Amino acid sequence: MTSFGYDALGRRVSRTASGTTTATQYASGAPVTEMQGSTFTAAYTIGNDLLRRNGEYPAFDGLGSARAEANSSGTATATQDFDAFGNTIASSGSTSSPYNFAGDSGYESNGDAGLMHVGARYYDPQVGRFASRDSMLDQIPYAYCGHEPNDFVDPSGYFSWKRFWGNVKANIGRAIGLVGGGLVGGAIGGAIGAPFGGVGAVPGAVIGRWIGATIGGAVGSLIGGGIQAGLGPGDPVRVSGGPAPLVSA
Repeated sequence: MTSFGYDALGRRVSRTASGTTTATQYASGAPVTEMQGSTFTAAYTIGNDLLRRNGEYPAFDGLGSARAEANSSGTATATQDFDAFGNTIASSGSTSSPYNFAGDSGYESNGDAGLMHVGARYYDPQVGRFASRDSMLDQIPYAYCGHEPNDFVDPSGYFSWKRFWGNVKANIGRAIGLVGGGLVGGAIGGAIGAPFGGVGAVPGAVIGRWIGATIGGAVGSLIGGGIQAGLGPGDPVRVSGGPAPLVSA
């Protein structure tokens, strides 16, 4: 039987398996040491990413998964490949680090029933779903990173209302851009079209409205997209452009 302890911030600070308790200490949200009783069993070096665990130096891919481990001489001691949902499909050598698939985002694999500790919940890579319901979401409560595991990680384990309202605001911004751009463009087009070339106020307004709606829609889309891009701590995080900092919650 395995049991766990959590602090007031919801971070997992202890794991007891077969009568042995491993305690984890954190600094700025990232693990720094692990202890069993008075004995240090692991020490972490954290920079922009996880740089070292004891004498192992991980090499992360674009998703933040440790694809290789090297020793202090730079010799590879372990390699591993994962599918999109985190199942190991190939490996060589061995590593003692629990931070492997998406390890740079705090995903922790201790071999507990094949599950990963991911923020507030446990994740089952074999089915690509969380093992428990999201307490903040009624619809699709077991979904993992918005069903886009190739580009996203889900380090908090929670749905974010900030992302939901960001989508709402994005659509509102686009609608405002279309309507406002159309009205303004129509007025300008009518005013400009009437005196020149016999275009007339009505055709000019139609042309101006089309141009204004196109421009306004683009501007509104940019505004809405900017609002939508503000990710909260509960959002799936896009990491296709590079690994995210290691966090643990």
